[in-house]
Amino acid sequence: MSKEIKFDTSKSTAIAVLHDARTELRTAADSGIELAEKLTGGLFRFVRKLNQRIDESSGQALDGVERVLVTSRKNREARREAKKVAKQVKRTEKAA
Repeated sequence: MSKEIKFDTSKSTAIAVLHDARTELRTAADSGIELAEKLTGGLFRFVRKLNQRIDESSGQALDGVERVLVTSRKNREARREAKKVAKQVKRTEKAA
């Protein structure tokens, strides 16, 4: 009888150890999944912020290009007007 009780106790202890191991493995797996989830979330936040900054920079660059083109056009128009005025002045001087 004593062997039977000892055998049952050994089985119970082995099963308890297996349950403990299962619990620890589950905890480790959950922690790994949580870590992966946080890293992925962090990566997405980083990429979103990077995209925002690139968009802002490209918008500023396009605004700068637009200002250069507008200024260039205005300068060209001013030169044309200056040439017209110079021609009119020469005509006026010749006529006088």
